[in-house]
Amino acid sequence: MWRRTGGNPSWLTELVAAGELTGPPGDQLVALATDRVPAGLVRLAQAAALLGEPVEPAALARFAPPADDGRPAPDAAVDRLVSSGVLRFDAGGGLRFEQPILAESLAAAALPSLRSAVGAARSNAVSGSAWPADSDATRRWASLTARERDVVRLLADGMTNRQLARALDISVRTATVHVSNVLRKTGAASRTEAALFALRHGVLDARG
Repeated sequence: MWRRTGGNPSWLTELVAAGELTGPPGDQLVALATDRVPAGLVRLAQAAALLGEPVEPAALARFAPPADDGRPAPDAAVDRLVSSGVLRFDAGGGLRFEQPILAESLAAAALPSLRSAVGAARSNAVSGSAWPADSDATRRWASLTARERDVVRLLADGMTNRQLARALDISVRTATVHVSNVLRKTGAASRTEAALFALRHGVLDARG
């Protein structure tokens, strides 16, 4: 809980109140996260959540709304997310969310069209454009067995261990072991983070 909220007392309280201490963020947390983002920049914040940390400012700016009708220029839109406390710059100049639960909630609310756009951008990056391939992420994904990869895909659908067991025709205990192995091998701290890991690194097909 401390890791997911960055120790922020407000988000700790909301996480406890929602009763979603380890699972995917539900509607209440998603709504709170969306309300936290400045008007007109929710899609941009969702793109940041899907791109993965640290986010390159120039890469994120590509998802900013057009600079017309009084809207800020792309770089200024990114700066607004920083000044509002949604994002912060790290020591290397990359962007990170102030609280991981905020990123989880925004990613959960992203529409399929945005997921596809981010997935396409990452695919283009691997073939030589804006972002380099993440060799460590590739190595971690390769360390998963075929069954563990199936588990990641089902985690992305928000399944519980019991639902996983039913879908894969295995026992609940075996499903629990698979989930634990996925978290350990990917370095994810939660089920949601494991699914986001796969999506962000282009190893899980973008879908709604």
